[in-house]
Amino acid sequence: MSITEITYNSKAVRLSRQILRDIEDGHYKPGSLLPIQSDMVGRYGASRSTLRRAMAILTEEGKLQKHPKRGAVVPVATKGQVVGGANRGVSTARKVTISAAWAAMTDWPAVRIFEGMKAYADQHDLEFHGLLCEDHERLLEALENFESYPAEGVFVYPYQHERYRQVLTGLVERGVPVVACRSLWDLPISTVRSDDRMGAYQAVHYLIEKYRRPVWFIGEPREGELAGDRRLGHHAAMADAGFDNVEGHVWRVSVPDIDVRYWGSEKRWLPSYQTALRMLETIELPASVYCFNDWSARGLYKAALDRGLVVGKDLAVVGNDGLPLATMVKPSLTTVHADYDKAGYEAGRLIHGLIEGTVRPPVHICIPVELIRRESA
Repeated sequence: MSITEITYNSKAVRLSRQILRDIEDGHYKPGSLLPIQSDMVGRYGASRSTLRRAMAILTEEGKLQKHPKRGAVVPVATKGQVVGGANRGVSTARKVTISAAWAAMTDWPAVRIFEGMKAYADQHDLEFHGLLCEDHERLLEALENFESYPAEGVFVYPYQHERYRQVLTGLVERGVPVVACRSLWDLPISTVRSDDRMGAYQAVHYLIEKYRRPVWFIGEPREGELAGDRRLGHHAAMADAGFDNVEGHVWRVSVPDIDVRYWGSEKRWLPSYQTALRMLETIELPASVYCFNDWSARGLYKAALDRGLVVGKDLAVVGNDGLPLATMVKPSLTTVHADYDKAGYEAGRLIHGLIEGTVRPPVHICIPVELIRRESA
């Protein structure tokens, strides 16, 4: 379904849910008139146009009845049906819809997060809509026009770029329930994310303890730093082990992850490959390397092959994310496994709570990770 095909406004949907809860809680009695429009606008802090659309939704669902010259009336229960209260019977209300909006190629993390959100939606009788765009502008346009999107709340993957900051700021200011997979720009946005700092610390500590030597880190460029917690985890483990010049053990790729030219699987490993070639010309071997994701480890594998080096012997390598490729490369890759299904499920739960008003933002949920030991280290 395209954005232009959506005919209802999510602000109005959220307001209709709030009015419906008040009806069900007995604030408006069956057979009674709702207050006049000006009083309703004041009570709910909504515009007149949003209130009219919300009332139209409730009328369409049979939760209100319009009476000429009288206004909106809460219908009286008929036989076999109770209006409001704990035993209100079968509801005909439109389902609450949660969503995820992502700018990326179809990949493992996005698919698993979407599946986790869908699992939550299915268990709680919600709808789930996923929007996966292969360019930033389409995604940002959808978020800018979120009131026309078929959902009441959204889980977002934010990139380190001014346009994302502007769009997310706008969503927050308009009161849209938003959850992100990381904190950026000190915005008061709830987050659900993997415990990247602890995972990196665990991986680097494991390499140090096993091989008794410092650990090199292949990471993102500073201007595109979305793996900052992984860098901090590397720094902490190195410092705790007594190694000096920790920043001197960091090699940064030249391409930030916002660059769409390197999103495809055939190119995603190339920036790390180019960095690894330079690194292998200068470091002392054998060496230990922690890569900020499994794709960067794939680039290191290729660089090692081109230099005539053997992963698992000349290089001890640990990746991050637990992607399927970790079991396919030879030797199999030791990696920090992130539970993306769990992250999606918790994102769905948090968005639902924000929509229903049962939680107040910002709320931050951190999903534990696990180091999976394989042949590369």
